[in-house]
Amino acid sequence: MLTLTLQSVRIGRASLFLAALLFIPMLTATAYAQIGEGAGLGDSGIRGAANTIQGNIFYPSGRRLDRRIQIRISSIRGLDYSTMSDENGSFNFRRLPGGTYYITAEPGNDYLPVNETVSVIEQSARNSNSGQTYMVQIQLQLRPTNGGGGGVLNVAFAGVPQPALDLYQKALKSAETGDNKKAIELLKQAINIHPQFTLAYNEMGVQYFRMGQLDNAIDALRQAIKIDPNAFSPRLNCGVVLFYKKQYQDADAQLTRALEINETSARAHLFLGRTFIRLNDFAKAEKEFLRAVALGGSPDINEAHRFLGGIYNEQGNYARAIEELETYLKLVPNTRDADQIRQIIKELRNKMSASRS
Repeated sequence: MLTLTLQSVRIGRASLFLAALLFIPMLTATAYAQIGEGAGLGDSGIRGAANTIQGNIFYPSGRRLDRRIQIRISSIRGLDYSTMSDENGSFNFRRLPGGTYYITAEPGNDYLPVNETVSVIEQSARNSNSGQTYMVQIQLQLRPTNGGGGGVLNVAFAGVPQPALDLYQKALKSAETGDNKKAIELLKQAINIHPQFTLAYNEMGVQYFRMGQLDNAIDALRQAIKIDPNAFSPRLNCGVVLFYKKQYQDADAQLTRALEINETSARAHLFLGRTFIRLNDFAKAEKEFLRAVALGGSPDINEAHRFLGGIYNEQGNYARAIEELETYLKLVPNTRDADQIRQIIKELRNKMSASRS
């Protein structure tokens, strides 16, 4: 666990305020690609409905989708709306009544369109408030070539020998079961077969991060960047690890470059904002957090509201601080320090009243 504190604060009871608002747990790695976790959220807005469809999208190889795509849900009752998957291929549709739903997506030119059907069973009146969660696992299918034979290979695996691919996929399965050491050994074997295996180096960095071996994680991620300087995930992951190593200038450089490659990464904006806080540049931090909130996509991005609350309090803008903290509590009602944040909001309201008198 790490505690992030704004520096050079000059407010009463500052330590209580900052410890409560800016306590952020160390993010865990996903099975592939990026350090962080979460799911894109979509809300039907139907009052009284309590069911959820939760999905995960995978490449044909079995690894998670590592970019955001639009997912649409519709029903014969006329419901029709969409959300974005997060950067790990996850999505949620919430507050759904019973019925048959059609989930569609266009994952790009290399893959066939997604078409899934999910039947949601209406609960009895006694259990109508509990709802059920329906899981959907979507594995993308390669689009056939014009010649009708085979499919186009994922560019990330182009030129990778099949034995190296097999070891890589075994490593992902080991990682999913929590056997990080075995995953790393398998990835090393894959790299021995194919030394230019960018994805294997990136995944190795993620696994070392999970084990708390940050120096080894950096070495692996920098090797991935050396092979492919324009790969987004190794840049983002490298920036995150450098942040936790407290190398904030280097983290700034990697996260900034990652956003040049993919500006729509909410997680990159979130960590760049956290980096700017450590560099005492609150104006830039605010800008990054606001962009992260605008992009959304996964629950951990909600932490940006906490940081914005801290920044606005630092600026003496208590009204906006209260607004951000109340938004955070609405989005994360079960956060373990909810009572402490409510007390902080109460103190901010008292400060507002005192400033007006």
